[in-house]
Amino acid sequence: MWEMIKHAWEGWLAMNLSGKYSALLILVLAYLWIGKMGYTIREEQKRILLYATVLVPLCICPLTAAVLMGYQTKFFDYPWIWSLVPVTALIAMGGTIVLIRMKEELGLVKQWQQVTFVAVLIGVLWLSGGLGSQERRLLEEKTAYQDAELILGELQGESRELCIWGPTTVQEYVRIIDSRVRVPYGRNMWDESLNAYFYDTYDEETIRLYKAMDYAQHHAHFENREVLNLAIEKGVTHLILPGYVAREDVEAVAGGLGSEIKQLQGYFVITVQ
Repeated sequence: MWEMIKHAWEGWLAMNLSGKYSALLILVLAYLWIGKMGYTIREEQKRILLYATVLVPLCICPLTAAVLMGYQTKFFDYPWIWSLVPVTALIAMGGTIVLIRMKEELGLVKQWQQVTFVAVLIGVLWLSGGLGSQERRLLEEKTAYQDAELILGELQGESRELCIWGPTTVQEYVRIIDSRVRVPYGRNMWDESLNAYFYDTYDEETIRLYKAMDYAQHHAHFENREVLNLAIEKGVTHLILPGYVAREDVEAVAGGLGSEIKQLQGYFVITVQ
């Protein structure tokens, strides 16, 4: 549960790095409740306003956001819970009410004045960017692809079948680049959405491999060295560890295997067998 709460908070921060629709939505809600300057909200408008006023804090608060993610059977990432909120409808309603009130208060009777004011509202909407941004994700994907290419290039001289055990992004992208490369477990180990219609599970040994690598990724230590025997049994030929893992851990693993350490950009490459 704690992992989902952490994921929800990180999702909220990531979603607002460049996209500001959520901030604009909060501003619109505040305006509709407090500053609508005498505009009488109709009953059908009030219902959607009440619904959004309840849902928005639930989507922002990490604890309740984690519950909503669980409600969606954990198969969707954090931004998807915002599909429960009528973001576009509320922003459009707020903009329309602002236009009506400004027309009355400022006397925007001429067509060019109304068009100019609408253009200003559209400009505000455009500058808000959107409900999150894909730029960061695309940059991360490009970097992961380049890292995988670098690792495969280093192992290109190997005549045998390769089985690479490493961080999730490495395993994912080496398979995308070269489908002949084997990995001890697939993306459905860490991406639960891929298991939505499947009931097959991994054996305990494979899960131990995943947990050992996950620990290395998040704690910068590779302490569970006994899983190397499991890796050998699974046919792993090369171990890839993140470059920020403690050097003494990497040297201990390489020494136990009698292998050399190759350091690439951001990764350690160790031949297992």
